[in-house]
Amino acid sequence: MDDEITGRPPDDSSAKSPGGGETAAGAADTAETAVTPPADSDATHVMSGEAADQTRVMPAAGGGASPPPPPRPQPTLMMSRPPKKSSNTWWIVLIVVLLALVAAAAAWYFLIRDKNAAPAPQPSPAFAWVGAWGRTDGNGGGVVVEQSGKEYQVTVYGSTLQVLGTAVATPKGKDLEFELQSQESVGGLPGPFQIVLQGGPGTDLADMKVTGANQTTVIVPLKRVAALVPVSPSASPTATPSPTLSPSSSPSASPSAGTNQKVIDAIVKLQTGVITWSTNNNNLYPAPAEVTQTGGVAAYVNPWPTNPYSGQPMKPGTQPGDFTYEQLNGGAGYKLTGYISNGLTYTVP
Repeated sequence: MDDEITGRPPDDSSAKSPGGGETAAGAADTAETAVTPPADSDATHVMSGEAADQTRVMPAAGGGASPPPPPRPQPTLMMSRPPKKSSNTWWIVLIVVLLALVAAAAAWYFLIRDKNAAPAPQPSPAFAWVGAWGRTDGNGGGVVVEQSGKEYQVTVYGSTLQVLGTAVATPKGKDLEFELQSQESVGGLPGPFQIVLQGGPGTDLADMKVTGANQTTVIVPLKRVAALVPVSPSASPTATPSPTLSPSSSPSASPSAGTNQKVIDAIVKLQTGVITWSTNNNNLYPAPAEVTQTGGVAAYVNPWPTNPYSGQPMKPGTQPGDFTYEQLNGGAGYKLTGYISNGLTYTVP
């Protein structure tokens, strides 16, 4: 029977003597101790001798089945997303394109273009407007047109050559259109005005179409002149001496030119009061009742003028030294007439 510990066949020399003692060989083996656990024990078998350097752990002979191996690790599924494209890519491309266009334009302007090339020709006007255009109705004043490049500057003058306003006009075919911001009267209308200068017929005649703030429109005829002139009276009063019929007859009284001029000066003074009243009353001209010594215009005419023929304050009437005043178009215009000698009159505007 094999040795339980070494697994070798039993050595005859290790047999016990019949007397129960150990043989010499058995005594010699006492240097190596053999620990043999009980057969049914689960203890660890420790071998000596040559196998002392190796320790074996063995299950008991009658032990149960081996424990199951540990479960294999399950693979973990990792979800990955494709990299998200930036939403700002489009404007970066746009900026690059714009910078390229700017660089190309700058290169053309500074390097490529012909700097000695003549400027593009300006279109010639359809009508020769440059110059002075006077009114043909005898009221004096008019317009002066100047050109600077493509622009036309128009200055409008009143009957006494006072500047009513200046504006830049836009050419439309033969016409010039502009807006005049003025509170003065133009063509008897209140401002501001929409004005169209209409050329022709011919090259020296034109019309000025004036639309006032009250949407009333008048046509003022114009003609080309060397220079504008102020208004002149409807008739020039002159002193006419009365002949002497006989030595005994006395000369008839005759007004002097100075007396007639006093009437004209008085009408101009009344006109200033009428215009001033209009400026303070929404650019509307006064009713006839206001143009009297006791009316509203008298506040702007101080002192009130005197009739040089009678020596009395001027009053509405048709006798020499009197005046008549008319309100036109519901206050949009007016007409003031002074009566001088020999049936002559002086009318403004």
